[in-house]
Amino acid sequence: MCFYQRAFALGAAGVLAVGVLYGMGRTTALSTLVLPLAAGGLTVAGYHAYLEHNGTLECPRGLFGLGTAPQQSLAGFALLTLVLLSDAWQEPRPGGGWSASLGAIFTGVVLGTALIKSGPELARPPTEPDPRPLNTCRRPYVEPGP
Repeated sequence: MCFYQRAFALGAAGVLAVGVLYGMGRTTALSTLVLPLAAGGLTVAGYHAYLEHNGTLECPRGLFGLGTAPQQSLAGFALLTLVLLSDAWQEPRPGGGWSASLGAIFTGVVLGTALIKSGPELARPPTEPDPRPLNTCRRPYVEPGP
């Protein structure tokens, strides 16, 4: 899950960087072009946080110990999506507005969902505790019941 979220985040950063460097924001709603990547990342991050919340995964603490890595990713993608939406709806540039933004969000959610569904299955829970420090998300060890 983490790698998928990074791919969406780096894709969004790349599109924004190229758009800003070449002045695309003045001629089109650059934010609408990035919205599918932000919405796709938000979809995957939401699913990742859900898996952690229900105990399917255990994940390391995030930066500065504020929440976990999936929670921080979810917050980051939510903030990015809100900022992009606020820019896309501000002025009537070609490619902007409600309909373009909703279409972009729908496309991103479809892409994120397809990625989740087509990805590999989660590994089986371990049969014994893992002595290594938690530096990536993994299935937790659960002691067998009597």
